[in-house]
Amino acid sequence: DQDRHPLPTGEIGEIFTRMAQAAPPCEYRGTQNLEVILDGYSSVGDMGWVDSEGYLYLADRRTDLIISGGANIFPAEVESVVTQHPKVKDVAVVGLKDDDLGRRVHAIVESFDEADAPTIEELTNLCADHLVKYKAPRSFELVRALPRNEAGKIRRSQLREERGG
Repeated sequence: DQDRHPLPTGEIGEIFTRMAQAAPPCEYRGTQNLEVILDGYSSVGDMGWVDSEGYLYLADRRTDLIISGGANIFPAEVESVVTQHPKVKDVAVVGLKDDDLGRRVHAIVESFDEADAPTIEELTNLCADHLVKYKAPRSFELVRALPRNEAGKIRRSQLREERGG
């Protein structure tokens, strides 16, 4: 939780690990991805939960978390719904600035065939059928190709920056 106490089973929170060797009481490392070291625990930069058997599951990167109207929205959850559409090759969900909500959910969609791309209405209906209203994207954008790094991962930060997010 916010006070660095363990969360109940199944509740999503930030993942911390304890280092084998003692670390200074508190220090910051790096400039782009601040890694907080506190009492020997360090953030791995991911959000996740532990099930009743003690298995750890990853939800998403902490930096990708969208807080919209006070609710936490994990892009991976929204993306897993959008990619169910048979015409969607891949999708990146980002949070964009919103005067009312703080951030709004925006889905950037890459289709298999640009000439036969899914419609915004199809995507909106799909999300309405599978997500609670506050998690559904408020806007969609169809692109020819999503930007990727050398490892093939989508460049979310680039997408956010290009859209003023």
